[in-house]
This record gives sequence, C-alpha cells and structure tokens, in this order.
Amino acid sequence: MTINYRQLYAQAMQAIRSGERYWFNDKDEAVLKENNREFEQISPIEQLFHCHFRLPQEGEEGEWMSPIQILEILHAKNSTTKLTEGYAKYFGRILKKNDIEGKHTNKGVVYRIVKL
Repeated sequence: MTINYRQLYAQAMQAIRSGERYWFNDKDEAVLKENNREFEQISPIEQLFHCHFRLPQEGEEGEWMSPIQILEILHAKNSTTKLTEGYAKYFGRILKKNDIEGKHTNKGVVYRIVKL
C-alpha cells in the first residue's frame, strides 16, 4: 500500500481551513504527560528529594523553599548533590514536573513542600 501524500496534504489543509484544532490544549497535554510518565526515568536527585520531602496534604501548610534551599538540605544529607545555579534551575524544572506548587517572589520561585 502506498500513501498518496498529495491527497493527505489536501485533507490536512482542508481540515485546518475549516477550523480543525491541530495543537494540543491543556487537557491533551495532561493526558500525554500521564501516559508518558511510566516511561520516564527518575533521576537520582529526584529520588533523593522524595526520600526527604513530600507534597503538603489538603489543609496542610507546608514550607516555601527555593530550589537552592532544598538542594542545600539534600547536599547536607548527600555531599554529591550539586549546588550550582545551573543545577538549581534544572532542579526547579524537576519540582515543576512533579506538580509541586510554586510561586514567584522577589527572591525567585519558591515551592511548597513538607520535610520528612
């Protein structure tokens, strides 16, 4: 079986012209993220984070900390943890990926967590 690329392109263009959505919305992205989660590899720093911190439960206050503050605590427990600015940014993306609540402050982004 061969694919008629001209016909395929024509159909795609017609769908776009008629207003067919061709991008992911927030719901699509959430489904895609959830389906891909089982294939993700958890980095050692992420595993270390989950050994010493957790998300606050409903109604629980938690503590607001910056990625570097969290890394300093993890570094005290495991001296191989890096404390560079670049690594703090990378770690911030890990926190965001784990749906940890964050907020922007005048000192940067902080995340709400609970120490174990």
